[in-house]
Amino acid sequence: MLEREFLATLQNALETLPSRQRKAFSLWQQGYSYRQIAQALGCSPSAVESLLHRARQTLKKRLNDIR
Repeated sequence: MLEREFLATLQNALETLPSRQRKAFSLWQQGYSYRQIAQALGCSPSAVESLLHRARQTLKKRLNDIR
């Protein structure tokens, strides 16, 4: 039950991310490389790195706030 609740909480937190962060994070979770994500989003790999960093920071904060 706790795992299901956590997954629902994580999904809700993901939905609050800005669109590009959410897309980058989703592709990263699926195993795409930074270069592949960059191509999909039309940006540079360093921009992907920034998007993922901000997404992780936001998710970490939102999940900690829920505890």
